Amino acid sequence: MRKIIVLATVAAMAFPAIMAAQYTRRARTATATGAPYEGPAATLHGTLKALTKKEITIEVDPDQSLTIRRTRKTQFLKDGQPVKPSDIPLGTAVAVDTKQDPDLKLSALSLTIATAKPAPAPPQ
Repeated sequence: MRKIIVLATVAAMAFPAIMAAQYTRRARTATATGAPYEGPAATLHGTLKALTKKEITIEVDPDQSLTIRRTRKTQFLKDGQPVKPSDIPLGTAVAVDTKQDPDLKLSALSLTIATAKPAPAPPQ
């Protein structure tokens, strides 16, 4: 009987210590290091509908258009060469590289005028 009481007392004192050890904080392990990704989040293809000093609007489908923020860093390119935004006519096929801002809106990194692809040669 005395052994049972001693065993119960030891278990009663050890039980809270074991339970508390389960809920302690784990040491933080290292995660991926380096700067956040700064590349394009998406490339959008469509037809240029509006171009202002602050926004670029493209039509991606006949019934859907997107407005993208334009910044000082937005580049305008044709065949890899810079062009003036005022030289791009409305209705031109374009591709816009975008990134997501902290407020979850898209900003344009670059707008590239899409060049006409040569027609594939007919099979012989």
